[in-house]
Amino acid sequence: MGKKGFSLSMETIIVLILIIVFLIGGITWITKIFSSRLNEEVINKVCYESVLFNSERRVPGIEAQTVKTKCATKYLTFHKEYAEQEFESNPLDNAATQAVELPDIVYKDKNGKDCRESEDAEACMFRNINKRIADELARCWNNFHKGQRRVFSIYTKSSQCVVCSVIFFDNEIIKDYGDEGPISLINPESEDYSLDLYMRNNNNLYYTGNENYYKYTLDIVHANFDLPYYDYDVNSEYAVVFVALNKAGVPLFTNTVWEKIKELLSDYTPDETEEGNFVNTLYFKPNQEVGTLCEEWA
Repeated sequence: MGKKGFSLSMETIIVLILIIVFLIGGITWITKIFSSRLNEEVINKVCYESVLFNSERRVPGIEAQTVKTKCATKYLTFHKEYAEQEFESNPLDNAATQAVELPDIVYKDKNGKDCRESEDAEACMFRNINKRIADELARCWNNFHKGQRRVFSIYTKSSQCVVCSVIFFDNEIIKDYGDEGPISLINPESEDYSLDLYMRNNNNLYYTGNENYYKYTLDIVHANFDLPYYDYDVNSEYAVVFVALNKAGVPLFTNTVWEKIKELLSDYTPDETEEGNFVNTLYFKPNQEVGTLCEEWA
């Protein structure tokens, strides 16, 4: 008596093939999701889209943001040869409490060579630091749609803030340059040392297009009433802060100045109930001064 053969119908084979394809596709999809959590571009996109959502889906009657913006604070620590970077949490996961670490940034010269091989390692280091600070200012302003979106509640007398970035200098840099004061004083005519000059002479195509950093990050208040000058002292921590200023909460805004600001808001036509109540601004400040800007944290 012969052995009974084992065979599968064509339908069964097709079903098995489809199951295998879906399993492979599912694993790939899950892998992409988890790997994207370490991707700064994805984290920025989550922030950008949450700002857009809140500006278009406001709570009726009180004109408040619908949900909290998903904009995690980024921390940068500058060392002599590289910078550490991480986000305080993962905005893709509401329950996340651990920081999201990103790869270190190794300093490069204009030709893409390691700064340690540069003829002037010091100038190369500060140029890289200037670039990273400029990038953080542009990243923050870009994530908040260059200030053209009304995100927070309009019925408050408080200034409302989001800290986009916090910047630290390690002990070795503090030891070597802590007595210099503002770093631009080392060589005021060089954009390698002067953050202000670097921002006026350079751009980042991803964020700013052909505009230089300085022009791209100018908001209405600073552009017309208080042009910023960018510099830093390594003894201090710094913060890049997005601020929604309120006329009632900022006494230095006279009625005349406020009316002028309203006229300058040509790129945004608000509802009558919103008009002139807030103007969005961007600050680069020593961290200890941020509390003077912000009364509410969004």
